[in-house]
Amino acid sequence: MPTPAPLIEMRGITKSFGAVKANEAVDLSVAPGEILGLLGENGAGKTTLMNVLFGAYAPDAGEILIQGKKVRITSSADALAAGIGMVHQHFHLAPRLTVLENLLIGIPGKSGRIDRAGGLARLAEIGRQHGLTLDPDLPVSALSVGEQQRLEIVKALFRGAKLLILDEPTAVLAPSEVDGLFSALRSMAAQGLGIIFISHKLNEVRALTHRCTVLRHGRVAGR
Repeated sequence: MPTPAPLIEMRGITKSFGAVKANEAVDLSVAPGEILGLLGENGAGKTTLMNVLFGAYAPDAGEILIQGKKVRITSSADALAAGIGMVHQHFHLAPRLTVLENLLIGIPGKSGRIDRAGGLARLAEIGRQHGLTLDPDLPVSALSVGEQQRLEIVKALFRGAKLLILDEPTAVLAPSEVDGLFSALRSMAAQGLGIIFISHKLNEVRALTHRCTVLRHGRVAGR
């Protein structure tokens, strides 16, 4: 049987900011059900590479393929439509709105109305599947930092993400919360999602990921 195409593949990605080459000819791929560690010191080019994948930056060279088909991602809307979700270090949430309202922003319901019942059902389903439980009626301002991160992950799943990018997700978590995050990520991978876990903490990458790509000065230094 032929080997199935990767869920996501980046080929020869190069990105410069003036004279600084943040990424140079980087290749990266993730298979369905795989947790890939993206490892490197601060300034190695990890976040830039993922911002290219999520549409925040246009690459100077290279291409992106989703399940073997070349795609053009020019915005986060393109990435979300392609099934790519990203949880940034700085969360993109509306603090005055509730958990459920944050999930439903930009999602039209029947006849243009907000589908509260459908949203509640989907939130409960994600909670059961991955242990990512949240009170739908709590305002974001009342959530802990760990709960806000959980909401960002749920938001990506809510929108149908097939690939989830997490940028240094443990930096904001207490040690007790890290175990819960890792459990949820393993659950997602077991159900076929691809995950890119950005970190500079080698012990976390060893504990969680199936394999890793190491960046150094914008280039792949090891796998």
